[in-house]
Amino acid sequence: MSFDQGSDTVGARLARISNRFPARTALTERSSVLSYCDLDVAATTIAHTICGVDGAQRGRVCLFFDNKIPAIKSIFGVSRSGHAYVPLDAGDPEARLQLIVADCEPTALLTEEGLFERA
Repeated sequence: MSFDQGSDTVGARLARISNRFPARTALTERSSVLSYCDLDVAATTIAHTICGVDGAQRGRVCLFFDNKIPAIKSIFGVSRSGHAYVPLDAGDPEARLQLIVADCEPTALLTEEGLFERA
């Protein structure tokens, strides 16, 4: 399954950079480092997972993260899947988060282990 619709999409650009500089550092957060190759693989995996959940339907996917690396992996993955992403701020009050989620009617919500209960 190919996710990149054209040569100028974010996903296509990431794939080109990953092919050209696979071992170069793409992201750093505290002591975590992610290469372009690892970011590209993660984005593809996330895109496949999202498409496997909702089939061909295109919609919105909420992203609920504190940590930057998983959030950026998810941004690329959701974009590569053809869906739109809606970032949620973990610092927002519950009522605001509930309003945003209800308003955007997401097909999926991606989060990290530390926020699973709130999600």
